[in-house]
Amino acid sequence: MQHLIVSELERVRQQLAAVRAAPDLPHWRLDDANLQLADQSRRMEAVREERILRADAMNGRFDKLHEGPRNLAMAAARRVEQERWERRVGEVAREVLGLTQKVA
Repeated sequence: MQHLIVSELERVRQQLAAVRAAPDLPHWRLDDANLQLADQSRRMEAVREERILRADAMNGRFDKLHEGPRNLAMAAARRVEQERWERRVGEVAREVLGLTQKVA
């Protein structure tokens, strides 16, 4: 009889311990969920930073691609401007020569 009472008492103690631990289970689950959310947030931030770095690298490549034609366009514009000034200098030189011949 004592054996039955001891085993029943042990079973009741285990159930009581489980009941006492039950209120802590939701807190553990919430803590686990919070940890998981924090981990996912860190991963998302890392992915976002990686995407930003990739976008910056792509923009740098695009700038280099456009730099060549831009430099060519600027060089062509300078060349046109220089030719215009050279023509103007030639015109002024001819005018001065014509005026000096009239005066002489």
